[in-house]
Amino acid sequence: MTGLRTCCAVPLFGADADWLVRIAVELDGETAHYQLVVAARQAAVVADAPATALIARVRASDGEMLLLDAVYDATFRARLGSALARGDVYAHGGARWHVRHVGYLRTMSLDVPARLGRAEQSNSSILYGETAILKLFRRLEAGENPDVEIGAFLTGRTQFRHVPRLLATVVLETEGDEPMLAGMLQELVPSSGDGWSDVLAKLRPYIAQEGVPVPFLDEARALGHITRALHAALADAQGVANFTAEPVDATMAQGWVDTIEHEITTTLSDLRARVEGGALAADVTREVDALLVRSARVFERLAVIRKALADGAGYRIRHHGDFHLGQVLRTLDGTFVVIDFEGEPARPLQVRRQKHCPLRDVAGMMRSFGYAAAVTQRDATGQGVSVASASARARVWDERVCAVFVEAYLTPPPSEPQPFLPASQDATRALLELFLLEKAFYELRYEINHRPDWLWVPLVGIQALLEGT
Repeated sequence: MTGLRTCCAVPLFGADADWLVRIAVELDGETAHYQLVVAARQAAVVADAPATALIARVRASDGEMLLLDAVYDATFRARLGSALARGDVYAHGGARWHVRHVGYLRTMSLDVPARLGRAEQSNSSILYGETAILKLFRRLEAGENPDVEIGAFLTGRTQFRHVPRLLATVVLETEGDEPMLAGMLQELVPSSGDGWSDVLAKLRPYIAQEGVPVPFLDEARALGHITRALHAALADAQGVANFTAEPVDATMAQGWVDTIEHEITTTLSDLRARVEGGALAADVTREVDALLVRSARVFERLAVIRKALADGAGYRIRHHGDFHLGQVLRTLDGTFVVIDFEGEPARPLQVRRQKHCPLRDVAGMMRSFGYAAAVTQRDATGQGVSVASASARARVWDERVCAVFVEAYLTPPPSEPQPFLPASQDATRALLELFLLEKAFYELRYEINHRPDWLWVPLVGIQALLEGT
């Protein structure tokens, strides 16, 4: 069963030309809520909105009107900036859409040109000059959003400064429902781009030709130290219950292994069924067959991991939850800023807010290095570099950059207030391998459903893990 209904509509900015609409979409018994901002404009004055912004055409007494996705409208973006600066509240029919200042916004001006972010995202980003960036959430969820929760904690209660400052939130409240986060305004950090772009730019010359020094090692070391400092800050609760580090006993650690073992078993069964059904291309089938032949080795590794975690696994804390090169910005002074603590959007909000082992973030970044190596290797071979040469250099880079990153991460600063990793190096190593396996098999599931031609990337990562590299 499918269905769509309007839950509420709130006029914004004291006029009837701009509206916030909350829509409920029902699909197969599940209901999801979405925020749509709508601008009504005369067709004659709309010149720069793309075709994708058009929602509907409406005939009116004074001419044709267009209903637009309002984020594409310059007038709407300017009005929204003024509303954010003032801390406006708009209400209608039992619904309230209101701005809450966090504390830093009073020192900034949003009376500047506003532009729409270019990145394709599940949310919309509006940039106000070089001052602030608004993330306008498309999907609305009841409860506390971890991006706001963690951002406010880090900037308000800790000395960790490698995150943008939180300036304001926009909340939608309707009678009978929990409040829903509609938007968050953050400091805009001047940057040269994200870590992914930075790595690719530096990696291409190295993969393409002999004699180029291995790039990004100093950056990986800095990123390792920053990641460790991030986790240390999140583990130091400052009296906030939602951030208190909690010990992981043997039962919980074994539960992690059980869950990941089940996910791996399911993934291998799916792969086997697709091979037997002839659903994969011949070259991909050969690669998958090689993994299936060696699949017993995966479970042997899990058994070793299980034994190493027999006495527990350090602490579980709040962590990033979706940590990769695209989630760090390279600032103009050469350091890194961590962004987007929302977690994996496909997971329920309560799951994304759960405490877990911080080494999941470390594994996520390591696998991101692996993908960067794979992308660069593919591009180089497409430009005439031999497969053997590009593959060898990509593997060397991946191994070296991961080693430098992990070594830096595992070196705690003298002032670290709360230990959160296991005291045993064997347990730490086992946890990291466990979450690398979890991430690589997650990637297998994603690629087989969306990009079968990319299956080789996680397959190479799994092979390296099984070889102990």
